[in-house]
Amino acid sequence: MSWLNRIACALAGLSAGVAFGADAPALPSDTWYRVEVIVFERIADIDPASTQEIVVSHAPRAYPLDVIAFDDEANRSAAYPLDAETRAQPALPASKPNRPAQPQTQSQAMAPVTPSAAERAAKLVADYQAELQGRSYKFEPSSTFLLGAEDGRLQRSNVYHVVFHRAWIQPVPDRDQLRPMLIQIRDRSDGLPRIEGFLGITRGRYLHMDARLWYAVNAHQTATDAEEPGYMELREQRRMRSGEMHYLDHPKFGVLARVDPIQPPETLLAELARLGAPQPVSAVPTQ
Repeated sequence: MSWLNRIACALAGLSAGVAFGADAPALPSDTWYRVEVIVFERIADIDPASTQEIVVSHAPRAYPLDVIAFDDEANRSAAYPLDAETRAQPALPASKPNRPAQPQTQSQAMAPVTPSAAERAAKLVADYQAELQGRSYKFEPSSTFLLGAEDGRLQRSNVYHVVFHRAWIQPVPDRDQLRPMLIQIRDRSDGLPRIEGFLGITRGRYLHMDARLWYAVNAHQTATDAEEPGYMELREQRRMRSGEMHYLDHPKFGVLARVDPIQPPETLLAELARLGAPQPVSAVPTQ
């Protein structure tokens, strides 16, 4: 049972004392998770036995039309040179407009109404949902990283170079409603992305990560005059368990990823219980 369902059950328990009004806000149906991703490249010489696995392509690359950009200054100021087929500009998810405040009547202004227990509980849930929405698709502080030890080992190996390590929170949609997130890693002298592409997390019986990343090949590494620059592709769909690290492999670069359910603060659960809601009895599923 997800935390939202737990809260829904808790709020339902209030009905024995005070019923919700007809205009009480509906509980959200999305399930929120924290996603942390490390993208790294191999800087040491590749084992000759594995070079046969590397395919350099010059075919046009296409982003999904609904690709989402992370909400940070670097992404907002970037030009996003998408391909000629889609011409899609990544955009942040549209926020829901706030309901305009209704003017108070004279009697309401003179006699403030004390909210019921159910109304106070509904406001607590709404405020928490607004907090999650405000944090979503924005990079979390590096001090919160859970894969810091893995990052350090990669950096000290003299074999790998970490080019992207970020964490964010998001509502994870159903398996058939992938919301791809734009990845663009610009550490080349010519300003073009070294690694770009997209990845997304969905949820069915298990969590799933869908990743498609393109690793740019330097001009001197390819003997073709094709108009499109050469690239190597990592394309994988991976079933995941929450709270576990997962590895997406490629001879030249790779991805470490971890996805964890967002747990509501104990203070929120305690306040809901104080208002008359029963304590939750089951935890968020780990698959």
